[in-house]
Order: sequence, then structure tokens, then C-alpha cells
Amino acid sequence: MSKFSEQVKITIDEFTQQIVYYDLIVSQKMMDHHHFSFVWQYTGKAIIKPADQAEALRKYKGREVIFTFKVNGIQLMSKGVITKLKSVDVNGSPVGLHVTGISHTVLLDDMKKSRIFSDRNLQEIALNIFSEETAGEFYQRQAIEPTYTKIFDYKPQYNETSFDFLKRLSARYGQWFYFDGMRMQFGQTKTSKVKLVNGSSLHNFGIETNLASHKTSFAGYDYNNVTNIRSSQTTTNLGSSDSFSRVVVDRQASVSPPNLNIAAYTNQAKNATEIEEWSNCKQQPERPIVCFIPGFLICLLVWGRFLRSKTKP
Repeated sequence: MSKFSEQVKITIDEFTQQIVYYDLIVSQKMMDHHHFSFVWQYTGKAIIKPADQAEALRKYKGREVIFTFKVNGIQLMSKGVITKLKSVDVNGSPVGLHVTGISHTVLLDDMKKSRIFSDRNLQEIALNIFSEETAGEFYQRQAIEPTYTKIFDYKPQYNETSFDFLKRLSARYGQWFYFDGMRMQFGQTKTSKVKLVNGSSLHNFGIETNLASHKTSFAGYDYNNVTNIRSSQTTTNLGSSDSFSRVVVDRQASVSPPNLNIAAYTNQAKNATEIEEWSNCKQQPERPIVCFIPGFLICLLVWGRFLRSKTKP
């Protein structure tokens, strides 16, 4: 097996030499920014003058960083921007810089905004935000393909950053939303041939199953037709239909009594169709599902960190 330094290569804008680093941490999550940090030995000088250290702090803050990972013969890339540089000293003498940064998704998280999107679906809303607030290289139209295609009369973004707004929409309508390291993905997952190797490219791997109530019951009022509206469901019909998921559905009575007489009130639904949709969306995050990744079976909840190195070269 190749050395870690051969599996992971780092390049920094405006720095032309090979990057010597240690204590690399790359944290990547769904519906979140990617974060990274490492200690960078940016010069081979035995003694680094304070003036040279200060110059490096000024020169490299805000620069782009690109990580290149080689996993089982497949090359993956991830990039971000340096947001923090801190001098690393040993016995009072500077030896390098501690680099901290974030993915380019931070461009969507700069300030809270309020606006209304009228007569648009999820794809049109997402493409509008990406085109206005990010550089074109950070998204591709074919990667923005939500499975929920209904056109909204209006959809407000209210005192929230565009990143938080897209997170809310993806959670509300059951869409994948993540940064794949180079570009945004919204709606469906990206096809990948990468196989994670436990102990090498995958650490702290675990499997967990959860049994939770799927029951929903909502009531509202249709002012146009002057009538009460209601939608109730004891269990969800959605899910991956595998043996684990069927057990979760079959044993709902263990955590949820079947009584649906008393409903929760919502003013988010204006008619019977909308309250039915509201009930389905409430159930969607709780639906039993098993995800398959080449080499592993992951049921309901997976936790882990993609890469972590504590070895000095």
C-alpha cells in the first residue's frame, strides 16, 4: 500500500513547490460545508524570521487549496479556501503555519436575506441562487436535478442565508444536498465508482438502526371552500422495502399507538391536496431506508470521518 503522502496531495494557489504537511483533517458532511486543517511547513529554512512569517500570513490567507486523493486507483479532488492562518512555534521559534479553511460553499452563507421566488420549482430556485451567488465552476446544471418537480406559487426565503434556505428546502422536500468536493449536488446523488476501504479511506465505521414513530395527523381549514381539511397516516408506504425497513414498519405499534383522533393544526396547507402533501412530507424524513455503498451495507444511520492523518512525514 502506498504511503499516505502519496495518497493525498495538497496544492495552494501562488505556491509552486511541493506542500509538506502533517496533522491533516478533512471533514465532509451532507448539507454542510467541508472543513479542513493541517500544519504546513512552508519553508525549508532552519530559522524563520518573524518578518517572513508575517509575509506568509498576508500572502496565503484567502488562497485556494486543492486536495487530490488517490483511492484504489481512482483520483478524487476537493477544494476550498484558506480562512485562518496561525503561526506554529516550537520553543519560541516559528516552524510553520496552522492552516484552516472551508469549501467554496461559504459563498452561499455570507449574509441573511429575504426574498420571494414566484412560479418556480426547486430546480429553478436552486439554479437561480447558484448562478447569482457562486462562480459558474462550482455547479453544473446536470447536477441540479431535484426529484420533486412541483411549481410553487411562491416560496419565501426569510431572514436566512441562501445556504440555509437550500438546506431547508432539501430537508422539506426530501432532496440530497451536498458539495462533492468540487461542485454542488442538489436533488439526486452523484454516481461514483469509489470503494471505501475500512482502516484506509474509511475510519470509525459503524451501523445503527432506529425505531421511530411514523404516525402523522394534521388538520387545517380551507378558507376558499369554507371547510375543515385533514390528513392522517399511521405508517409510511415509502422506503427501500428491504428486510430492515419492513421490520421498522411492522413494529410501529411498539413505539406508537394507532389512535389518530387528535390532530395537530397547521396553517401551511390551504386545501385538501396541500394538507395531504404536508402529511407525506412530515413522514418522509422518518421513512425506513437502507443505503448501499460498494463493499458495505449501511442501515438508517452511518457515522464516520473520511480522512484523518496524525502521522508526520
